[in-house]
Amino acid sequence: MEPYKFVYRHYRYDQYGTLHHYQQGQSEFEPAARGGETHCFVKDADSRVVATGVAHCSLKDTFCYRLGRNISKGRALKRLTEDEWLLEDEMNPLLLGS
Repeated sequence: MEPYKFVYRHYRYDQYGTLHHYQQGQSEFEPAARGGETHCFVKDADSRVVATGVAHCSLKDTFCYRLGRNISKGRALKRLTEDEWLLEDEMNPLLLGS
């Protein structure tokens, strides 16, 4: 597996229930304590996004950056390895017609 860079974006709900990109200390709204999303982008050496993963935090759960990063990274890596396997598989029906 070649070296990859992982980039995360966190999305939090505001007081009106709207989901926004959130950066600690840099956003203009106070996020709700519960619910949100964390997105993980896997980038290759050329800074192209090669896989993504998303972790959803229920409105019933307290938002946790660490847990969101771990879950979204695991999902992105799973997609990355599945996509690599599909591209290498000679019997992949997506590649047979090309």
